[in-house]
Amino acid sequence: MARPDDWLIVAALLFTWGTAIATFVAIPDGMGKHMFVLTRSQFNRLWQNLFAYVNIYVIAVSFTKLSIVMFYKRVFQILKLAWCLVAVVLIYPITVIITICNSCKPLEFFWTQYTNPQATGSCIDISTFFFANGIWAACIDVGLLIVPVPLVWKLQMHLRKRLAVVGVFLLAGFVVVASIVRIIMLQKNTQSNDPVWTIAPVYIWSSVEPFVGIICACLPTLSPLFKRFWTAGRTQSSSRMTPNSENLDKISGSKNKHLRKFQRGMSADDEVMLTSVCQKQAETTARHLGSSEEDIGTAEQIHVRKDFDVDWNSKQASIRSEP
Repeated sequence: MARPDDWLIVAALLFTWGTAIATFVAIPDGMGKHMFVLTRSQFNRLWQNLFAYVNIYVIAVSFTKLSIVMFYKRVFQILKLAWCLVAVVLIYPITVIITICNSCKPLEFFWTQYTNPQATGSCIDISTFFFANGIWAACIDVGLLIVPVPLVWKLQMHLRKRLAVVGVFLLAGFVVVASIVRIIMLQKNTQSNDPVWTIAPVYIWSSVEPFVGIICACLPTLSPLFKRFWTAGRTQSSSRMTPNSENLDKISGSKNKHLRKFQRGMSADDEVMLTSVCQKQAETTARHLGSSEEDIGTAEQIHVRKDFDVDWNSKQASIRSEP
């Protein structure tokens, strides 16, 4: 049954796809090129894309953070702390969206200030705002990363299991790494005189971060899957070292098959020769026993005496025994 954290992560995935789509759409409009090679229409479209991108990014990462908080609430039963975290997370997108939508007056001055010398208006320092936005998002990520550690440590379970659970949550630190890289790219963009050139890494890492965040948010639920593959891998490794009954049956069947082929390949002459050899051995044994009844042995043993006539006239020597 789907829970609130599941639906929130699905919503986060939809908006995260939006960041990826916006990144690809910005490429033909000159993202990553120098400003002086762009046409006026290209630059206007690129900065309009950037305006929409900021809102999509903020909503995507906020849904991911809310999903993580609701997961903590469900697993650790922390009602008060969870609702406080929800409030902190919600303040972030609301503040950013209101600020970016009122960053320029009039709004179109956000992109016309660079291409239309006759455009009039005013804007906040957009680059500094983006940089502060990145630091704020990274701080929330660090806070959500630290929250479950003391909660897991209080659980009544073996130390090894507690360390494993804490390790799974700490793997979410990858999203913090992505946030830090994004902040570095924003800092370079703030200090650049050619924002079109330096905005490309910001686009890329602003798309990578929410995708990594979704993966990290799903790590606790993927733990049984990893455990299953780990167990299956170890079982297959052991089976390669130990032959099973099926393999033994195959080996035995192969040997019997070769034996049957050998028996079918024998001729009648081969059987006669083997019989003659056995009969000659019997003749030699009888000679050692002696021809008199006194040499046969004690009465407690049972012996059979036979007389043999050998006919050497035929092509193949034959032996006829008489009792």
